[in-house]
This record gives sequence, structure tokens and C-alpha cells, in this order.
Amino acid sequence: MFVRIVNAHVEKLARDALLDPVRIVQGEVGEANADVEQKVLIMPNQDTKFHWLCRNLVEFASLGKVIIFVTKKLDAEDVAKKLRLKDFPLVLLHGDMLQAERNENLLKFRQKSQILVATDVAARGLDIAEIRTVVNYDMARDIDTHVHRIGRTGRAGNKGTAYTLVTE
Repeated sequence: MFVRIVNAHVEKLARDALLDPVRIVQGEVGEANADVEQKVLIMPNQDTKFHWLCRNLVEFASLGKVIIFVTKKLDAEDVAKKLRLKDFPLVLLHGDMLQAERNENLLKFRQKSQILVATDVAARGLDIAEIRTVVNYDMARDIDTHVHRIGRTGRAGNKGTAYTLVTE
């Protein structure tokens, strides 16, 4: 099931549901990056989410580099392990790695690998124009992190797609 995020619909829902809504704007109104298409998919469970990822990952990687974001180190290791068992070559990145190991893995991602499984350590400061797809395998903890995650794609005038996977 696809749900397209459209600010007007969210604002209308808030006005209808709340008594005295307050609008908080970060950045300029109407200045969202038009080069990033956002899609939200609602999945019945974790297994469905993983199968969807496996079915679509080859196509995503054929378009350019892919980042799969998860919230915790253990989740990153688990998703990476499961994808490797399905023969997906990938790079893993999380905050518990030594800085030298993180730098080495980022270099592998920049130069060779098409797929990066990462925690939010990769959500900021990563500027790789070839990233075409971001998959929020786990939802971000807050809106700022979400914005930074999806901002890894659609850079330097390139188009990108950000998928957010939600389980019921």
C-alpha cells in the first residue's frame, strides 16, 4: 500500500483533528527538495518488510547507490547478515565501529559497493551524488533525522526516491 506524503493533506488532517493546531516550519515554506520523491509503505509485519526489500533491492541498486537505514546497531547487523545470506554484497556502518573501520567502509561504499546498511551515523554529512534510493527500513526517531536520511539522495540536481517502511 502506497501513501504519498503531501503537506496539504497532513495540514488538513491536523486542522480537522486538533482544536488549536500550531504550525512549526523548519526551513522555507514550499522549499522542499522536489528531486526526492517520498513513498510510505505500510507492511503487516517484519517478514513482509524484509521480503519487499529483497524483491526490490536489485532494481534499486541498478539505478544507483542505496542506503538502508535502521535505528539500532543490532538491527543494522541483523539486516546486513540476512541480506548477505541472500547474496547481496553490501557495506555496514554503525556508531559502534572504530572511526578507521567506518572510514574504510565509507570508502568501499563510495568506490565499489552499491548498498549500505547503516544507522543514523550515515544520515548527516554523507555527500555521495550517486545515491538514488534511501530505504527507511525502520522509521526515524524524529522528523529532523528523517529529513537528514532522505536528504542523502536527490543531491546535486539528481533525482532520488526515499521509501519509509511502516509495520502495522
